[in-house]
Amino acid sequence: IFHLRGLSMDGLNGVNLVKQARDAIGLALSAEMAAGRLFKNGSFIGGALKHPGKLSDPAFERLKSSLAEKEGAANAGKNLILEEGMDYVTMAQNAKDAELSGIRKMQVEEIARVTGVPRPLLMVDETSWGSGIQALGQFFVQYALNPWFTAWQQAAERSLLTEAEADVYSVEFNADALLKGSTKDQGDFFAKALGSGGQRPWMTQDEVRGLSNLPPLGGAHAELGLGPAETFQTNGGADAPLEAA
Repeated sequence: IFHLRGLSMDGLNGVNLVKQARDAIGLALSAEMAAGRLFKNGSFIGGALKHPGKLSDPAFERLKSSLAEKEGAANAGKNLILEEGMDYVTMAQNAKDAELSGIRKMQVEEIARVTGVPRPLLMVDETSWGSGIQALGQFFVQYALNPWFTAWQQAAERSLLTEAEADVYSVEFNADALLKGSTKDQGDFFAKALGSGGQRPWMTQDEVRGLSNLPPLGGAHAELGLGPAETFQTNGGADAPLEAA
């Protein structure tokens, strides 16, 4: 049995995130349903019809029929024909005053808080752009995804591998694709990895090409080169740079 366990209070049973967030999810569903009904029925309380006396039955029936024809989002903006001296009085309450929009946005944040997803990744924050997005992406991987990566790795090794297999195989998530920086940042990193700036290289050209989804070239490109600024000796296990003659 493959048991992926989350945070546990007793060491045996994991905490169900959906149950923990049931109130936030329930309120979000209710707000979504209310918004859907509001637009479906066209029942924005934007105003009322005021009659100077008592509305006659024929006029009431005609008004009722006219209102029914103008309900719904498809009929929004159509005008009413008022009879017997009726006036339309605007009322202050509307969807914004009822804070329906704010409630829906807040519930997205509440549910995101349970899973650790930053708001800009859910397209609910209009202020975080540019370089801040890259930092948020790293935050998301480090604090939201990495704990689950670790849980999956440990559960898979515990449940799917025998003791003998565990000595040979391991389970690991590669999050490099999620942490890739800009083209400039990648270029700077690969340059240093290949020995730029007098550093000793720790990657081959083919390894760099592999990380960039390019085919290997083979030959000398698959060998670890020497730094451009100085030559290193590797015989006898010594790593010190050779003295210039």
